[in-house]
Amino acid sequence: SGEGVRCPDPLVDGVPLDYCLHWGRDCGRPAADAWCRARGFAAASAFEVRLQSPPTRVLATGQVCDEVHCDRMVSVTCIGGNRP
Repeated sequence: SGEGVRCPDPLVDGVPLDYCLHWGRDCGRPAADAWCRARGFAAASAFEVRLQSPPTRVLATGQVCDEVHCDRMVSVTCIGGNRP
């Protein structure tokens, strides 16, 4: 399907996905793309963010961000890959 698969409240080991792929960098699309690729998709076509919403987990390192400034992904839409 062309519109992709919307995944609400994406988690990393039970903790909401952080907005950044690495601590404080590669934020937004890099984190969304990596989350989708880890689930067998090609990339992310869209994502939504909620600011200042800890705790979150940084995908690349597994670090948990529990400060007030931590931003979470509230949805990621994945496209492509090996899904029917």
